[in-house]
Amino acid sequence: WGLTIGHLAPATRWAYQGAVVRFVAWLVACGLLDEDPTGGLAKVRKPHKVPATFTNEEVDRLLAVCKLDRDRLIVMLMVCMGLRRGEVAAVRLEDYDGRRRTLTVRGKGGNERVLPVPVEVADLIAVVAGRDVAGPLILSAGRGYGGMVRVRMRVGAGPMDPRTVGITVTVLMERAGIKRNGFSGHALRRTCASDILDECGDLRVAQALLGHQNIATTNAYLRPASM
Repeated sequence: WGLTIGHLAPATRWAYQGAVVRFVAWLVACGLLDEDPTGGLAKVRKPHKVPATFTNEEVDRLLAVCKLDRDRLIVMLMVCMGLRRGEVAAVRLEDYDGRRRTLTVRGKGGNERVLPVPVEVADLIAVVAGRDVAGPLILSAGRGYGGMVRVRMRVGAGPMDPRTVGITVTVLMERAGIKRNGFSGHALRRTCASDILDECGDLRVAQALLGHQNIATTNAYLRPASM
């Protein structure tokens, strides 16, 4: 039977063609085909999508709906420092150097990077941490989290997992009226990447701060300069 994919979206056709090309290459490598019949195929161009980022006004609205200092810190770690939700969940108080105002972040593949901490984030870390000097920075909702967090209480609260971090941010985005299709908590990280490039103009600085192994990944995060 003949199969046509011309009616599909470009991104879908790009993915299908890539899968077929890789499979045929494997057949050739295994000696099951004498030659690659896909060599003459015109490549499907995958359209470049404008990355999902927030405006300054939208970030302000998001922060305004945070009733807990903990939730405000989650948002600021993502939008001011570019942390992934898994990195937010993994941060420990021992990772923060208050004297140097730096934070050691453990990213994908066990890679570590040391990030400068903005003053407003450092102040919020001090509030959320209270008197504690060790343990997870972001705790799950427990009996110690009623209203604004002033003194950190561990009774009934454990470390927040990455999925809950993502859900928390999504709920806050909906509450702020900025949630739309294609926008998740990861859009905060993309916003951070674009803000960094707007500030310094150096793509490699943004790459280092975000912990990307490939600079092309960083480039895909960035909004057009005119936005």
